[in-house]
Parts: sequence; structure tokens; C-alpha cells
Amino acid sequence: MTMKWYGDAFSVKLDKEIDKRIKRAVILIASHAKDKLGREQPTEGTGTKKRGLNPSKPGEYPKKVLGHLRRSVMAEYDPRIQTGRVGVGKDAEYGKWLELGTRKMKRRPWLSMAVAETASRVRNILKAKI
Repeated sequence: MTMKWYGDAFSVKLDKEIDKRIKRAVILIASHAKDKLGREQPTEGTGTKKRGLNPSKPGEYPKKVLGHLRRSVMAEYDPRIQTGRVGVGKDAEYGKWLELGTRKMKRRPWLSMAVAETASRVRNILKAKI
């Protein structure tokens, strides 16, 4: 009896499928965060001098004034270690302070809430049969 070994081909296909699913999951989380960061608030002033008149409360998603944080949300995937990341670029590092809070401001956990709110959908993406 002879056996055919498809292990190498299977491994390649499996890696591609895992890559595709992780990419979909991080894009889902980033898109959800962007949607939630799009809540407008009344403002005064013009251009970069705008100021929110009705800021978010602690524990809520931050409200949009100029939309800079929303535009800065990124999803990336590293195929070498099959890892996805969602966050903001260096031009919007204040997103970290909104997420974690500071001595003077309670947290507005926009990223952890987006992860929690999409967890079941992410789980379904990752657990689906191949």
C-alpha cells in the first residue's frame, strides 16, 4: 500500500486561510471603531481651533470634533508571525490617552470597546470550518 503525502501543500493552504481570516478580523475591529468614533458633537470655532461643546462621558466612545482620530485608525497584519494589530499612527497618539485615561481625564476606551463589541463576530471568522 502506498500513501500520498499532502502535508506541505496542506500547510501552505492552511497558512493562506489563516492569513485571510486574521486580516478580515482586524479590518472588522478597525471598521467598527471608526464607525463608533464618527459620532458628531456640537462645536464652536473653525478649522483646527474647533472645540467640542458636548464632550463624551467617561466610559463612552470619544465624540468627533475634527475626525483626526477616526482617520488615523489603522489595521495591519504581519504574515511572518500571523499577527494582526489595530491602533493609531504616531500623528494621533492621543488615542492612547483616550483609551487609557490620564490623571486629569477618565478613560474613553474606544479600542477595547470595539474589540469587545466585535468579539463574537471575530470568533466566528476565526472558528469557521476550512
